[in-house]
Amino acid sequence: MDEELKRQLERVGEALTLPSFNVGISYQGKRSFHSFGFRDGIKDAVDSKTIYPLASASKAFIAASVLMLASEGLCELDKPVHDYLPEIEFYVPYMTEQITIRDILSHRTGLPRHDVQMILQGDVSLSEMMYLLRFLPPAYKLRERFHYQNHMFGLATYLVEELSGKPWQAFVQERILSPLKMKRTTTGFHDYYQIDDNYVAPLVLKEGKNVPIPEMNPDNLGCCGSISASIEDLLTWGEVNLGQGTLRGVSIYPQDCAVELHKPTTPIRAGDLTPMPNPDEVSSFDYGLGWFIETYRDHKLVQHGGTLFGYKSLVGFMPDLDLAFAILINQNSTLGCEVMERYILDAYLKVEPNDWVDFYQSAQQVLKDKKAKTQKKLFGDPKTKVDYSCYVGVYQHPAYGQISFEVGENCLVGTAGTAKFQLVPGKADQFVLTTAMDPTGSPCHFIEGEKGAAVFSAKLDEDCPQNIEFVRVE
Repeated sequence: MDEELKRQLERVGEALTLPSFNVGISYQGKRSFHSFGFRDGIKDAVDSKTIYPLASASKAFIAASVLMLASEGLCELDKPVHDYLPEIEFYVPYMTEQITIRDILSHRTGLPRHDVQMILQGDVSLSEMMYLLRFLPPAYKLRERFHYQNHMFGLATYLVEELSGKPWQAFVQERILSPLKMKRTTTGFHDYYQIDDNYVAPLVLKEGKNVPIPEMNPDNLGCCGSISASIEDLLTWGEVNLGQGTLRGVSIYPQDCAVELHKPTTPIRAGDLTPMPNPDEVSSFDYGLGWFIETYRDHKLVQHGGTLFGYKSLVGFMPDLDLAFAILINQNSTLGCEVMERYILDAYLKVEPNDWVDFYQSAQQVLKDKKAKTQKKLFGDPKTKVDYSCYVGVYQHPAYGQISFEVGENCLVGTAGTAKFQLVPGKADQFVLTTAMDPTGSPCHFIEGEKGAAVFSAKLDEDCPQNIEFVRVE
């Protein structure tokens, strides 16, 4: 990594007010690292051994684990998951009968994200979460299109446990982390506390300052997002995938597994993943098995990022250049990983870079303005007097769990597990559900019964064709 690239990465860090970042690059077998900032944004400088949560960059670990088991004859990618896990059921019978292992690893089952369910059921075990799949409605037909779905990588985790006969953490440790000497990588929420205090705090940018943000425990979906690592270890993971499963004489998975993992399986159309547009330099965009695959400036790029409250990550490789890279940041919903990735690739492709900070910030602002304009139409007059007392009670959904409501200051205060939110007046008889993380809100309403509010109905997933309905139980 030359000094000009380091300076460019620091300019990105300063432009985006990042509290810290770590970047690792392996080019033709030579590794280099660059660390910037502080663990909590104020003190204790980060270094290449500082641990960050990886969030969804964890997915490639469980995808590789499934492929290892398939290579050993314990499963077949194109057979239904139900053949191996007969206790698993989906909302629609044909989904139970037809969804394959390849489907769950490539985001084409037809399920929308249902991320709110994952958050509200934060204290539920992996096996319990898998039982609740039967209550999550689909948004699309099986294999109709790409739709990113975290629960399916929880299902892949559960499959690894059932096929291997051991906890997924033990399987990943024994088959991946230990052979690669990834000693600063952990498999559970806050497991890194047991190593030392060289880890970052989760932060969010508010009014120009990085401030602490509550963490989310992702363990209820297993290896969907539970791994944490230092930049040194994450780069090692990028290198072994660049090497098609082998690194410095250590074989983690056979080459035929690499072919399956890193080949396009599900096409991603504009808007399928995010409203944020891809730059013109990206001429194709697909999902493999636990990895995104794109063509960037006519070169194949394999990568996967991760987002968790207060954290962002990205790991990838470009086979043509014998290049692997990794990026870790402790700021919520930052564009830093995407921006740095483009500058890194342009540097090693030896092309004049675009102004990637401006590209991503401008695109993000357009989306924010559009969303704000749309959401503004949801809210009613804040001075509207509402008799909230008739809505007070406990409401239940079989998958999303319980929500309780109590009267707040000109609002209803909702509690679901450790999550808190507010319902404020909307248009007509609607309410708007707002949280500290998403003040723009989601539409919701109550359905009246003989004795007052009987059902709380909310649009908790914008792609789900139906509202999620909680029936009053108290």
